[in-house]
Amino acid sequence: MSEEIVQEFQGFSGAKIYMVKNNSNLMVRKIGPIDRNHTQLEYLYNKGYLVPKVIFKKDQLLEMEYIPGIGIGQYLLIHSAENLLQFLISVFNNFKKNSISKNYEDIFNDNLSQIDCSLLPFTKEELSNRLPKHLYQSDCHGDFTFENLIYSNTGNFYMIDVSTGPYCSYIFDIAKLRQDLEGHWFLRNTEVKIPGQLKYINDELMKLFPEAFDNYLYILMLLRVYRNCKLGTPEHKFITKEIYKIWKL
Repeated sequence: MSEEIVQEFQGFSGAKIYMVKNNSNLMVRKIGPIDRNHTQLEYLYNKGYLVPKVIFKKDQLLEMEYIPGIGIGQYLLIHSAENLLQFLISVFNNFKKNSISKNYEDIFNDNLSQIDCSLLPFTKEELSNRLPKHLYQSDCHGDFTFENLIYSNTGNFYMIDVSTGPYCSYIFDIAKLRQDLEGHWFLRNTEVKIPGQLKYINDELMKLFPEAFDNYLYILMLLRVYRNCKLGTPEHKFITKEIYKIWKL
């Protein structure tokens, strides 16, 4: 049985992710902290969401179905934003079903305690005091970004790299997506310019899910990337600039 690593993917989770060719079959292999990915993949797959099927899991190794397709930046260059918007609305509405109220204050404070805010325009206490404490807990993706969506060759949008975690709500998924819709993070290494498409999607989601457009929740989601960026890197500068911009609003 022949096996070949076709591509290594970059990310901020600390895991290694590869596209692997096994004989004539392609799959995605993730090595490292994968339990939260596996749990959420199985859960969402069994509920009928379009996510990759788990092929094999053992210890710190997870192998998943490879979904051939294109990224969202490329998709929006050649397609209208409308179908993507309708997909997002459908997913978030389904996530929202059967949601229950939850106090996230302890979760916020625990996560903020792990972040160095010395180079940021606020203290941990200042941000914590401005965050809404009671929000909905619901089904969710766990890391909803355009880098974790694929428009497949079959004409469907698939969610990849799902995960469990403390931010278990469609509200946090949408707040996280603002990183791409407003900050254009997923386009940072490309020449793609699609501000009109992104603003349209952002504005429509804001009308339907206003509870997810709290700027302090957005900053909290930006901090998830900030904490894993090395000081002085383009990624660190990018996220820092976006945080300063939002805090001033």
